[in-house]
Amino acid sequence: MIKIMNAIGICPNTIKYGDNDLPFLLFYSRNESTVSYYGANIFANDLQEAIFSLPELANNYSTFTLSTYEFNQSNKQLDICIEIINVENIEK
Repeated sequence: MIKIMNAIGICPNTIKYGDNDLPFLLFYSRNESTVSYYGANIFANDLQEAIFSLPELANNYSTFTLSTYEFNQSNKQLDICIEIINVENIEK
């Protein structure tokens, strides 16, 4: 990011909060890509191992995401989205 900023003439050391209109968003989150679901930490590495244990998925997926949502009355939902790249190879 710093290389790109320097290339377009933005000095990273002079950026002040709320003092700019930059064309990117910095997102801070857990660096180990875990999500918490009812107190249990679900690690991206564990999901990746599960995907790789299924040959139908291991050979046909590109990426995945983990996310949680909280609805009314503290109901939570865990979403696991898997991007399939070869749909015709997946048995239905």
